[in-house]
Amino acid sequence: MTSSPIDRITDIIDPGDALGEVLFGLIMALTLTVGSRLVLRSPLVVEAPFAD
Repeated sequence: MTSSPIDRITDIIDPGDALGEVLFGLIMALTLTVGSRLVLRSPLVVEAPFAD
């Protein structure tokens, strides 16, 4: 008899801990996505200090 992957995971990890891991992963992915969009939205302009 084969058990589903969810059954095997819940035997090892508490469902509350599994939910916490999933939420943490989503928060990290969204942080990386939003952060990279903010950084790459405006180009970095470097000006020479004494250019006339």
